[in-house]
Amino acid sequence: MLKGLLRGLLRRGAPRAAGDAALPTIEQAVRLLQLHDDAGAARICERVLEREPGMVKAWELLGVAALNLGDYPLAVERFERVLALAGEEAQALANAAEANRRADRCDRALELILRALALQPGFAPFMHIHVLALEGCWRSEEALAACREALALHPDFAKLHTSYFTLLNRAGADPALILDAHRRWAGRFAAPRPGEAPHRNPPQAERRLRIGYVSADFREHAASHFVLPLLQHHDPARVEVYCYSNTPKTDDITRRCEALAAHWRDIVSLADAAAQDLVRSDGIDILVDLSGHTSGNRLALFAAKPAPIQLTYLGYPATTGMTQMDYRLTDGRADPAGVSEPRYVERLLRLPHSLWCFAPPPQMPEVGLLPASAAAQVTFASLNSVYKLTPRMLRLWSRLLAALPESKLVFATVPAG
Repeated sequence: MLKGLLRGLLRRGAPRAAGDAALPTIEQAVRLLQLHDDAGAARICERVLEREPGMVKAWELLGVAALNLGDYPLAVERFERVLALAGEEAQALANAAEANRRADRCDRALELILRALALQPGFAPFMHIHVLALEGCWRSEEALAACREALALHPDFAKLHTSYFTLLNRAGADPALILDAHRRWAGRFAAPRPGEAPHRNPPQAERRLRIGYVSADFREHAASHFVLPLLQHHDPARVEVYCYSNTPKTDDITRRCEALAAHWRDIVSLADAAAQDLVRSDGIDILVDLSGHTSGNRLALFAAKPAPIQLTYLGYPATTGMTQMDYRLTDGRADPAGVSEPRYVERLLRLPHSLWCFAPPPQMPEVGLLPASAAAQVTFASLNSVYKLTPRMLRLWSRLLAALPESKLVFATVPAG
């Protein structure tokens, strides 16, 4: 939605201030946003608005910058200002809906996106925002139905497939249905490509392996607690680490990851074909996907099999659906042997203890005595996004608490968006 807005601004152009070519322009702000300099783009827009306080495009770009910077209340304020200036315009309504959704104002988001759809029925990006807004309101069954309807109209809109997978997983759908959905995605978006050149990795048993990690989450993110110790504990005498970062918004964690990798490749602006060529030229032996079908993933670059061995790990609770993905790293609890294999296209490699090997933050206290040993009661806890607390899950937990009436259940959620 936001990239489409930027493309539209470049295509249509924007009014320039007359008489002074040195004055900041909307085109400059657009280009800064494309370079992921959101703060710089916002400063340009603010200067433009000093001259023309009612310029709709400047307020739109200020809203985009606020969304990218994660200041969702400010984005709401700016897109609502656009609505006041632009009136009942479909894209303005959709932008405001997305800002409200990310700010957890889902009722307002639903109202706005339905108005946008009334003006532009069946438009794929608007239908996707509608699905996400329903999900944000915990109307998961309606969201799933809306997603199916949107996919029937727009089978080539990739983001709808991602939302469909998420909703199926959270609903605890039939594993065969989940597998089939992922296979169909792979057939449409990541089909094997005949005629690829053979890999030229030297078949020398004692040479250093080149391992590449592909992720959109080399940043402050739950996944980084698992990725950082992985990068820290590779033996540099045996492994040469490459990180292929699709992380547009970087931070201190990004810089820590970059310092730990022997080679850092920023692929945010690279097309899949160019990223595949880069992996091949780097001579990667094992290419590891850390995102699965989550936001910012680059699964399509795995389609041409740029590395002889490819595996997925950590970021996603289901198959990728891709025959080019050789393995999935897991454990016997997440994927019990003899039970889970039919759910995956990949071959399962089970770690001996746990899939979830992480380093706690330095400020965490030492592990204390188990409270249940003194209180004679068990405390269960869920540390998840509120979106994962589906009606089916809550019914299951209710049965658990009823069976153990002295137990407790503690919720600690993470912010949505």
